[in-house]
Amino acid sequence: LLVNLGTLDNERREAIGLALDAAAARQIGFVLDPVFVDRSPSRLAFARTLIDRGPAVIRLNAAELTALAGEAASAACARRFAQASGAVVALTGEADIVTDGERLVALRNGDELMSKVTAMGCAGSAFVASALTVEPDRWLATAAAMMTFGIAGEFAADISNGPGSLGFAILDALHAMSPDMV
Repeated sequence: LLVNLGTLDNERREAIGLALDAAAARQIGFVLDPVFVDRSPSRLAFARTLIDRGPAVIRLNAAELTALAGEAASAACARRFAQASGAVVALTGEADIVTDGERLVALRNGDELMSKVTAMGCAGSAFVASALTVEPDRWLATAAAMMTFGIAGEFAADISNGPGSLGFAILDALHAMSPDMV
């Protein structure tokens, strides 16, 4: 289950609670994408209640981690936040950091153009959620998904004409991805 706070109103807040209750009853984990918690105190408070529900993974950017952790985002901050939350933390940026509080990897895949496409982080979160359905090791699933998504971004950047075509090219690259390409 992916819980993305990108479009958040009272109806969606209620729906998130219902979805998490249903997932918990079936022992299905969830990925939290705390979109814009750095810009809204109510989003930040809501995200903290969701973290209390024990997400498998939290995929976020530096501004979102800073807001949630109360300190400047860094690899060390991500590690501490993973330990405190019990979730795997996937911090995106120039280097993507994936940590479960013990293991930590810095991934340097992707292309700068990806930062110019709206909802690229959201797509990455969805890709992480899909990886969790086939790999029980949450850290390994998250690291593999983040790496593969970044590699797809590199292939897509080579053939796209800009941010408008990059999103479509990433979908095509993911579809064509083979183990040899990774």
